[in-house]
Amino acid sequence: IQRTLSQLKSKQLAPTHILWIQGEEDAFLQTSKKVYKQELKKIHNLFRKNQISAPFFVSITSYNPDANRQNQNQISTAQREFISENQFVYQGVWNDSFNVSPLRHDQIHFSTELLDTLSNRWFKILNNY
Repeated sequence: IQRTLSQLKSKQLAPTHILWIQGEEDAFLQTSKKVYKQELKKIHNLFRKNQISAPFFVSITSYNPDANRQNQNQISTAQREFISENQFVYQGVWNDSFNVSPLRHDQIHFSTELLDTLSNRWFKILNNY
């Protein structure tokens, strides 16, 4: 992320929105809610330390068919708490609402059709921001 931020700065480009879509692997690895929030805070702070003040959108993303429900709940709860505890952090798309969708071709990754659906949802969220 730091390398990308440096590249953006060198080209005098500033992000207008930051979209965080991650959590499936943490559910599988049994990352605790506390650790997930600490690590996400480090990432959030990295943007702020680089004078990126764009709103930070966190999707609710924890579904992994190889993770148990308790671990998935730890991650999605961490994401929701992070959103509520931090200024200029907003909820993005709720990817977990598609956790049993046939549109996940291998039960994890999104099909082209589901990507279209999710991008439309992101558009609505960002358009209403």
